[in-house]
Amino acid sequence: MPNAACAAAMIMQHRKTYISNDILSLVEHSPCDDRALYESWLDPDVQQGFNGIYVTSFEEFAKQSEIDKHTRFTAMIRLDDTDEIIGTVGISPLEDIADLTMRIFKAYRRKGYGTAAFSLATKYIAGALKITEIHAGAYPGNIGSLKILARCGYTPYPAGNVPSKHFITGEDIIQLDYIYNPVTIRPATPADAPDMANVHMRSWEVAYKDIIPAEYIKEKNATRPAMWQNSLAEGKYPHMVIQQNGKMSATCASRRRRTTTWTTASMSCTESICIPTGTAGASARRRWNSPMT
Repeated sequence: MPNAACAAAMIMQHRKTYISNDILSLVEHSPCDDRALYESWLDPDVQQGFNGIYVTSFEEFAKQSEIDKHTRFTAMIRLDDTDEIIGTVGISPLEDIADLTMRIFKAYRRKGYGTAAFSLATKYIAGALKITEIHAGAYPGNIGSLKILARCGYTPYPAGNVPSKHFITGEDIIQLDYIYNPVTIRPATPADAPDMANVHMRSWEVAYKDIIPAEYIKEKNATRPAMWQNSLAEGKYPHMVIQQNGKMSATCASRRRRTTTWTTASMSCTESICIPTGTAGASARRRWNSPMT
């Protein structure tokens, strides 16, 4: 934890606020935070969570902090009712996959702040930074981290699991990868016609394979681009598109039956909307392995 003089200085200074909720804010880092950040690296629970001892002196920490300045986003976690700094969040450099990490200082753990802060960071990264696929990792024994990931909407992504060695025992362990890839739904526009035609064609190829002749599917699919272009230009029926990771995964439409008050709906989807897929593979993240200790 920061000492009293540093804490007073942090309260007096003005910090940029990135995002807030009713409890916490993510605010810009200040040099006054460095001592508390260094001390948190010496915490055995943090070393266990990150599977390594990355600094042993304040000088080593200062060198690592220079490296961390190249990350896409780093913020301190501030408890708003007291202005206390209680931890930090960050996301990996541009050359790596977007991997979110968090450290909550020891005195503030097991109070619900971890889930609130990780959720807030995820919201900011997905919204303000426009990163549509966020990864985070945890080791199987880190039950608290796994619970936070589940509460914040992250799901297992086995393709990103990273085999490693325990930093003390040398035994084989696996850093489990989790992914946050929000699904968005919005009204279709004429510019969506090519992607909607592609979804329609792919859905037919998957859904009707071995049910109706392949030549018939090919013949019908040849009409899809023009069909969607005309349909969206006419605007007769409301169409919606569903996107995952910023890419269209499904379309849906509805219309009112002429003889009843019921509304009918149709939907086309690619296999990716039914079977979650991703593009990022396993990576050796070194420090960027997202424990939530």
